[in-house]
Amino acid sequence: QNALRVNSEYVEALLDYGMMCWNRWRMADADRKQESDKNRAATMLRKAVDIIVQSKQHHARAYSKLALWLDIVEHDAEKATKYFKLAADHDLKNADHQFNYASHLEEQKEYDEVGKRYQATIRLDPTHAAALSNYATLLHSHFLDKEGAERFHHRAVKAAPRDPDVCLNYAVFLEETKGNFTWAKDMYDRAIAAKPADPQVYLTVADFYLRRRRDLGKCMELHKLALRKDPDYIPALLSYARFLEIERKDMKNAALYYQRAMTAEGGRPEHEAEALGAAGKFMSEKMNDKPQAEEAFKRAMQRGTPSAELVSQYATFLHADGNTAGAEKLFADAFSGNPANRYEMRLAAARYFEDEAEDLESASANCREAIKLNANDVRGIAQYAGLLEKHHKDYILSDKYYRQAIKMDPNHFDAMLGYASFLVNVRKNPDSAEHYLKLCLKRNPNEVGPLSAYARFLKTHRHDPAGALAHFRRASEQAKDDPDLHLELADFLIDDYPTYREFKKGRFDTAISLAEEHYVQAVQCAPRETTYMVALANFLAEQKRPKDAQVLLQQALTLAPDDAEALGAHAVLCEDKLKDFGAAEESYLSAIRADPRNAALLFNAAIFFKDKQKDYDKAEEYFQRAVDEAPHDPEINKAFGKFLIKCRQNRNLGAKYLKAAMTAGVRGEAGKEEAEDSSSSGEYETDSDDSETGSLMSERAPAKGKKGEKEKEDEGQNKKARLQKMVAKAKAEKAEKGGKDKTGKDCVVM
Repeated sequence: QNALRVNSEYVEALLDYGMMCWNRWRMADADRKQESDKNRAATMLRKAVDIIVQSKQHHARAYSKLALWLDIVEHDAEKATKYFKLAADHDLKNADHQFNYASHLEEQKEYDEVGKRYQATIRLDPTHAAALSNYATLLHSHFLDKEGAERFHHRAVKAAPRDPDVCLNYAVFLEETKGNFTWAKDMYDRAIAAKPADPQVYLTVADFYLRRRRDLGKCMELHKLALRKDPDYIPALLSYARFLEIERKDMKNAALYYQRAMTAEGGRPEHEAEALGAAGKFMSEKMNDKPQAEEAFKRAMQRGTPSAELVSQYATFLHADGNTAGAEKLFADAFSGNPANRYEMRLAAARYFEDEAEDLESASANCREAIKLNANDVRGIAQYAGLLEKHHKDYILSDKYYRQAIKMDPNHFDAMLGYASFLVNVRKNPDSAEHYLKLCLKRNPNEVGPLSAYARFLKTHRHDPAGALAHFRRASEQAKDDPDLHLELADFLIDDYPTYREFKKGRFDTAISLAEEHYVQAVQCAPRETTYMVALANFLAEQKRPKDAQVLLQQALTLAPDDAEALGAHAVLCEDKLKDFGAAEESYLSAIRADPRNAALLFNAAIFFKDKQKDYDKAEEYFQRAVDEAPHDPEINKAFGKFLIKCRQNRNLGAKYLKAAMTAGVRGEAGKEEAEDSSSSGEYETDSDDSETGSLMSERAPAKGKKGEKEKEDEGQNKKARLQKMVAKAKAEKAEKGGKDKTGKDCVVM
């Protein structure tokens, strides 16, 4: 031990040799890596630290090198933390040791200690560019200090104007916070020039060109350059797979790259888990291969501590498969896992319970737990404000939380959009709501959430279809992969702006042509989702193209033979357009078997059996079932009442349902008179046998001759309304609970 105390050169030699072996192994090509170099590096670094420990001395450099090895190669964050701390605490005058410890703590999300260590680094070395840049990012992302962040970014760039990481951090700040895309592009280009061999740099720049420039060619080129630098780099394989899936709609090649990401070796466990989770989601949602998707998710969960995103993906998959207990157990197990990950896990659970399970009480409970863990994160505050509004109806507290979230981060779009919706729907203050919407657009004119929310606001509250269309189109340009946005734009054109006409690119764009374009894009964005096929088929049927509509519905039913929505739309198409009543009856019955409590389906079937098949027994059965499922629906009550009076001569019972329709507040003056005339003899009766001998029997039943043209026209309009009602109901339910587009932004419905 005495010899070791005086022979510190031996420890330095071990460290130098270990680092040489590590660098030789790290920098070698994949086919030339020697496992012996890796083993020798680990042995030398551990031996150096063992000697220090046995001699009861301290050696900050030895601690630091072993900590880096444990963190980067062995991915043992807990042991790495121990040695990073030893290095920093036993050499308080070394800026690099302080910086390494701060960077590691930041990965563990221990932000309070991170800030202190970065400040210590900068005090020791005021020109430490990496510390200045990381501290600037921390100030902006966690402490919401935009001015301080900009000041430290400037110091970092001044200290190292060509450092790739410094340039990347500043570019992201310029892009997302300042909205200065020109300067951001210059910084991204500097980063590539400074670090041309790093695939992650190419991915970051590719994302910029995709989101801000919509330059798909440049984005693809940068992905290929990243993969050329490292063909097995999992983040590059995943990013390119998503690009092919979402932007190019190339599912075949996307599946190949997801597969490559799943089988790539040598990556970090968190990268492997992310690849498996993304592949599982792709196989479940796009390829409909549930067994393989579940296998991918299970493998992902075994790769170290699962992330909140992975747990959320797997829980969503299990919920869609009907295993809600398994989904809830995933979150329960995750809560007892890594404490550093507990806040993100609570937020993910809150989103799952709100969006997927529709259990708003559990969502609220998880939000409260998240806020207890971190009261300075605007995401939890904003989500809880929405739950207070929608679920608890505590508008005073909801208002308080919305204001607190906006005060914490004036650039947080979800908080401002949620508050704008609150001001419109609860406070009935559209002027203040418009102020917040315009503020969002001023800070980022190309953000999808504010654009679509303001379009809805202009449509509903300002009755400005031209302005709404302009904002809808800008939003759809920014989120070309969002089928719901394309569908909403198409429906808006048909329902709210049918007079649209514009000369563009040598031809006239009309509401019909533009709507068809966006219906088609919705189907292309989600080729295995039948909802969008049904919407396009309904549109084609209304445009007198029933054969095209039939082909599309047959494709939908091939994908999902028991889809009630597609079966119902096919039944209406066969009934109204193709006049194939046999096929219509078969589709109605199949649709009702698939969804026996769907009031709209039951209602349509009742009308079909009454008008086309003249089977009044079945018509009455389906009318009664429709009323049982939707007892306050004025249209169903009115139709059932008329049916009982005209076809069953049961005037008293019919008058009861007509009165129910009138009570719902939808009937006009003519409907009121009809109900009053039907009930002029006295009180309403509910027994059909008694009504046969009632005083109203003196009136003659309507003749069963050919219907007048006006009645036919009214019936056709009602049928169209019922056909669209099934799709509109599903969209309204999704919008009411605050669905998300694929960019991750809340789709706020004004």
